[in-house]
Amino acid sequence: MPIAETISTLTMTPTTKSGRSASSPITGSVRSAITTLVAISVTEPDFGSDVGSIVCSARWDGAAWRLSGTKTWCTFAGRAELIGLLARTGDASQGYKGLSLFVVEKPAFAGHDFEHVQPGGGKMTGRAIATLGYRGMHSYALSFAEYVLPADT
Repeated sequence: MPIAETISTLTMTPTTKSGRSASSPITGSVRSAITTLVAISVTEPDFGSDVGSIVCSARWDGAAWRLSGTKTWCTFAGRAELIGLLARTGDASQGYKGLSLFVVEKPAFAGHDFEHVQPGGGKMTGRAIATLGYRGMHSYALSFAEYVLPADT
């Protein structure tokens, strides 16, 4: 399943499990799940779209995943509350087989730069990449330093 379709499926799960017909009005937390802005983060500065070579890693510490590394060209990362992020969980020699997709939760930020520091010290920063044309659709360079992802991510 393509990454974008996977993220779409994950954010739509409350609707499909609710048992409502397609014509039922959507309200409350289900509406929130459906309208959450999701960014996709796969590309890395040194590897572009060579997905099998990415180095941004997620390390299991026995209680949670710890995300470290950089990503680039992540459109809507500032305003998004969820990021579908591809990270290395296996050995680099495994190529694409050593990768996992994570759903990273974060607060939405307005503006061209943001920083989110977790209570335990994990940190995510983002900086809008200057581009010609696209004035309302910013792509970001992201950096993660021991950013904690819950076990069920």
